[in-house]
Amino acid sequence: MPLIRRTAAVVGLVLALGSCDRNGPTEIDAAGKSKVSVYLGDAPGAVKAVWVKIDQIYLISIDGATSGKLVNLLTKPTDLIELTALADSVKALVKAVPVEPGQYNELRFILGGAVLQTKEGKVFTFGDVTPPNGLKATGQLQCPSCASSGIKVVLDVQLKEGSDEIVLDFDVSQSFGHEAGNSGKWIMKPIIRALHRHHDKDEGDDDDEHEGDRFAQVTGTVVLGGTPAATIPQCPAGKPHTLEDFVPSATAATLKNSGGTAIVATGHTSKDGAFKIEHLAADKWTLGFQTQTIVSDAGHKLVFAATAAPQDVTLTTGQRATGVKYTITSVTCAAP
Repeated sequence: MPLIRRTAAVVGLVLALGSCDRNGPTEIDAAGKSKVSVYLGDAPGAVKAVWVKIDQIYLISIDGATSGKLVNLLTKPTDLIELTALADSVKALVKAVPVEPGQYNELRFILGGAVLQTKEGKVFTFGDVTPPNGLKATGQLQCPSCASSGIKVVLDVQLKEGSDEIVLDFDVSQSFGHEAGNSGKWIMKPIIRALHRHHDKDEGDDDDEHEGDRFAQVTGTVVLGGTPAATIPQCPAGKPHTLEDFVPSATAATLKNSGGTAIVATGHTSKDGAFKIEHLAADKWTLGFQTQTIVSDAGHKLVFAATAAPQDVTLTTGQRATGVKYTITSVTCAAP
C-alpha cells in the first residue's frame, strides 16, 4: 500500500443547480436567499492517484419531522474528478445556489464511483466507473455507505441572506486505508470535513482557486533529530523514502465529526521538510502526526516517533500559524 501525500487542493466544475424540499423540486427566487457555493478540497495520502464521481450533495436541516429541509445541490452527477492531481488551489463544484435562510445541520455526500491507483500499479474501483488513462481494474473499493445512505458531514451553520461558501475537505490520507490482505479489496471509509464562511453582501468574483485561503492553516518544518540523529530507512529493502512520508495532523479541541469524536485534519510534508495543514476552522488544535505510514502494496510501514513545538495552537478564522517545528527522533520499517 502506497503512501498518501496531502495536497491542499480543491476541485470541481461549475454546475447548474436546483433545490428541493421534502415534497419535491421547487423554483426559488434568489432575492432574500443565501447564495451557497461549494468547493471540494483534498488531502492525499498513501496512493498514487484517486478519482471520485459525485452523484449528489444534500444540504439538510433537521427541525422536526415535518418542517425539516432537504436541498439537493447537484442537478446531475459529476464526471470523475482527480483529487490527487490538484495542489494549493480551489475550484467550484457548486456556485451561488439560492437556498432558503435558516439553520442547517449537515451535508450528505453521495459518491457514484471512485478509482484508486496505488504507487505499485494496482487499481481498485467502486461503483459503475471506467478507470481513466487506460488503467485496468485489479480489485474492488469497498464503501457500503457511499452510494446508499451517503457520507454524513457535520456542518451546523446558520445561513443568512448574502453569500455562503462551504469547503469540503476530502481527506484521502484518512479515507483510503489499506488493502484487506491479498483479497483484492481496498477498504474505503471517506473522511470529509466541511468549513463555512459567510458574507453579508457580494464581495466580487474572487478567483475560485484561492477560496481555500480564507480558512486557517498551520505551517512549519519537519526535521530529523534525536540522539543519534534519526534517518529514514529503505522500506522494504531497495525502496528509499523521504520526509514526504511523514504526515502531520491537528486534532480539534471542540469541533466534532458525525460520530461525535474530535475532528482530525492531516497535512502534507514536502521533500525539503516544509509542511502545511490547511482548511482549518477556528478552534484550539493539538498538533500530532500519523505514527505509521503504509509504503508498499504488501503492507510495509514506516513507524515514526516525533515531537511538535508548540504542541497546541489556537486559531481564529483565516489565521496562519507559522514556525511550527516537528522533530523526528526515530524511524523504523515494519514488515507486514
